[in-house]
Amino acid sequence: MGKCLFAKNSMAQRSIAILGSGAFATCVAKASSHVAGNRITFFTLNQDIANHINRERKNPHVYKNFVYPETVRATHILEEAVSKADIVYNCMPTQVAVSYT
Repeated sequence: MGKCLFAKNSMAQRSIAILGSGAFATCVAKASSHVAGNRITFFTLNQDIANHINRERKNPHVYKNFVYPETVRATHILEEAVSKADIVYNCMPTQVAVSYT
């Protein structure tokens, strides 16, 4: 049976790209950040949201009281998010992902 990607000490440190910045993406980031050393990069279509997450450590639209750890950053440039990622989670709603391609 495979290991749970979110369990502590279940995997080595990883670079994780999360496509999206909504509620589901935030939950995936929170779960992934529990593994020490994971570096998480959000990809969001909105540069203002990316800047806010990087500056305030919070998402201005969902779970407004949740503070992202220092290992989480955001970008609005897709290539920047995924180019060095070991794992990519697509957390974008289908209608957004289809319209982006």
